[in-house]
Amino acid sequence: MKAQIFFTTISFYFFLYTNTVSACTTFTIYTNDELVFGKNYDWVIGNGIVFVNKNNVVKKAFTEKNIPVEWVSKYGSVTFNQYGREFPSGGINETGLVIELMWLDETKYPEKDDRPSTGGILQWIQYQLDNCETIQEVIDTDKLIRIPSGAVPVHYLVSDKYGNTASIEFLNGKLVQHSEENMNFKALTNDSYEKSVNYLKTMKEFGGDSDAIDDNGSLQRFVKSCSMIGNYKKQMGVELL
Repeated sequence: MKAQIFFTTISFYFFLYTNTVSACTTFTIYTNDELVFGKNYDWVIGNGIVFVNKNNVVKKAFTEKNIPVEWVSKYGSVTFNQYGREFPSGGINETGLVIELMWLDETKYPEKDDRPSTGGILQWIQYQLDNCETIQEVIDTDKLIRIPSGAVPVHYLVSDKYGNTASIEFLNGKLVQHSEENMNFKALTNDSYEKSVNYLKTMKEFGGDSDAIDDNGSLQRFVKSCSMIGNYKKQMGVELL
């Protein structure tokens, strides 16, 4: 399924603003003919800049202690950056690939090995936008590059124009991904995807015995986002995948 992608850095349509640092929620909504990708972004820095990144640009990772990955950008992209060019917090490339990050305390990146390294979690995003069209291509880059150990702990939500979405996490030194049939709920907050889904299934609305808690904690925000996406489906009378 090809889908039109609407990319928003901050979405007020589904989620209320919270002053809690790193309280981020990202989601995708699939209808019959389009894909909507949205995120609310709460961080200690409020300023940023939108960059237009060109294709056919020779690049080299900004890293001193590791072998840097080198590449030539295949695709152009538009990104939201707070720490300078080549270090986006998220963005979309010309093929329709979208990547956003969220804080994840459980993250543990791989130890140093033979793979060249990006300059950290943000340059990992730019590398993917420069080189990939599909979520599978993003997942496959784990064989080629790595995020340096000790980098800021985050995980990613990735979508492409073909209607595919994946969560990408680094747990116990390995890439862990959920996609397609392994990702029934296309949202992500600040807990691992598996932990979030297990909590979701304890709620009455999703087949469990527990009542939802009215707070802005990560697990409850995941429940709220899945619930609101479901309600949107009912209100709009459209088929959501």
